[in-house]
Amino acid sequence: MCQELSNDFFTVDQIVFDVERRFKNTAFESSHFDFGDGIVLEQVPGRAEIEQIIARAMARAGIEGDRLSLENRQQIDLFFNQFLPKGKKKVIREHIEGEIEGISTTEIQQSSTRAGSLDHDTSVFMSEDYENELDEQNLFILSELNRSNKQLSLDNTWLTTTGFNPEYIRQLLPFKYLYAVNPSLFRTPQDLVILHHQPEQQFVFRLIEDSRYVNAWIKSPDRDFYSLDYEYWKGGNDRVRRSFNPDFFIRIVIRQCLLRIPQDAPALERLRKLKDQGIEEVILVVEIKSDDDQSLETQAKDQYARDHFKALN
Repeated sequence: MCQELSNDFFTVDQIVFDVERRFKNTAFESSHFDFGDGIVLEQVPGRAEIEQIIARAMARAGIEGDRLSLENRQQIDLFFNQFLPKGKKKVIREHIEGEIEGISTTEIQQSSTRAGSLDHDTSVFMSEDYENELDEQNLFILSELNRSNKQLSLDNTWLTTTGFNPEYIRQLLPFKYLYAVNPSLFRTPQDLVILHHQPEQQFVFRLIEDSRYVNAWIKSPDRDFYSLDYEYWKGGNDRVRRSFNPDFFIRIVIRQCLLRIPQDAPALERLRKLKDQGIEEVILVVEIKSDDDQSLETQAKDQYARDHFKALN
């Protein structure tokens, strides 16, 4: 599964994908679109039409190649957004239990992050075999990061992080939160794992160190994968309804885990009971929060998630 780094430019394919998704996920009262340049459609535009519109705009602006700047992307978004409804209607959520429908990890939406954010709160993990796993654009970005890194002052050495085992994890650049992991311990189908908070980073450090107990895991995107609805009363008066994607899904085969887990581990007895019940594997669902986060929103997420998985099981 491909994730992407970016350096203030985007491929045309990326932009077309995002625009197409917005049109697909929108309900239109009428289907008449006049995009100019003689492109008039009586149906929601698809990938081919969107790509044609962007290609004509690039030709008029004298832009060659397949990469566009952040400013170009913003102009394209503004152009297409004028054809989307204003969203005056309210969405009413209704929970209906029924047949279980599986969601494949291959359906995870592509996510990206700006390379410039890697010296702040954003971290990226990849396999040590990244040169054979990443696509051409991501390898180009890494090459540019490495080149610019050599020009940085030693005054920035405070950005180097700790908390990981150097036997398993290597920091690719001393001034960036960019890590390469022993391939045998990087048990995720994602070629890049993008994290936006330090607690998530620390969790992945531990997840990699304890990978012998885990068969596979994924970092869920912030939206458009496995979404859970929740609600709470803000200030006792305003009803808030939202949804969230849990941060991690971790697959454990119980028999294999029991062979490796320490005999004094707190989870040992629970795993044995599950095995005795004929359960062969479990999926751990993890939402990362700080220890002191006891807000109404966090409590609501916890309760609604517990209810969801209780019904699911």
